[in-house]
Amino acid sequence: MDKVCAIGVVYSADEVDGLSTRYALSAPVIIVNNGGCPEPKNAPVSWTFIRSDGNVGLPKAKNAALCLALKKFPAVEYFFFFSPDVSFNDDSVFHLIDLANRDEKIACVGWHRCVFGGSKEQMRVIGDYGECVECGDAILLVKRQAFDSIGRFDERFFLHGFDIDWCRRAHGMGWDIVVSMSDNLFRFRTDDAAPKSVWCQEKIRRDNFMLDEQYFGAWHNWRMEFAPYPPSCGGIIRHDVFQEKWRIIR
Repeated sequence: MDKVCAIGVVYSADEVDGLSTRYALSAPVIIVNNGGCPEPKNAPVSWTFIRSDGNVGLPKAKNAALCLALKKFPAVEYFFFFSPDVSFNDDSVFHLIDLANRDEKIACVGWHRCVFGGSKEQMRVIGDYGECVECGDAILLVKRQAFDSIGRFDERFFLHGFDIDWCRRAHGMGWDIVVSMSDNLFRFRTDDAAPKSVWCQEKIRRDNFMLDEQYFGAWHNWRMEFAPYPPSCGGIIRHDVFQEKWRIIR
C-alpha cells in the first residue's frame, strides 16, 4: 500500500475517537484537524496529523493534506479521501485501485452510494462498476496524474460542491468518473449528524448557489439535489504550495 495515501478531515473529538479501529489500513494516513478538537492519543504512530487554527473549509483542508502527502510520500500514485463516518480496510481500497487501473482515462473511483440526484439516474452500470459524471468525496480514490492534469479542489467552496465541481472539470477534460457497485466494501456509521451552525448553513447555501451558477446559470433554484448539467470547461485550479499556517503535529 505504499502507492496510496489516505486523507481524512475531522472537526470534533467524537470523530477523533476510534479512528484507528474504523480505518484498518497499512497505507500512510494523513488526518487534518480542521475544528480545533483535541489531538488523538491512541492513533497509530505512523499516522500524520496536521491542524489549522480554525475551520478553513473542507476543500482547503484536503488540499493542504494533499500538498503534505506529495512532499512526504513522493512515490504515491493514489489519494484515498474518506469521511470520518466510514469504516473500511485494505481490501476496500485495493478494490478501488483495481477499478482505477482498468483504463488510463479513469480519473477517480468512488462508491455508488455517494452518487446523487440526476447523475445517479443517468449512471451506466457495467458489471461491478458504474460510469457517471460526478461523485461525492466521502469515499473517493483519485489518481495522482489526474490531479496533475485537472488541478486540485476549488477552495472558493467551503463544504459542499467542491467534489462535484472537480468531477465535472475532470469529465470536461476527457477523464472518466467511475464508482464501485459493491455494497459491502464500506460501512457508514448510523449516528445522527451534529446540527450545523447558522454560520455553516450560510456557507453551504453559498456553495450550492455558486455551484449552480457555475453550471446552471440562472437556474440556481431549479433543483433540490445535484442534477446533470454541462461539464465545466473553466481554467485549471492549482494549489501547489503547502501553506505555512498548517502545523504538522507529527
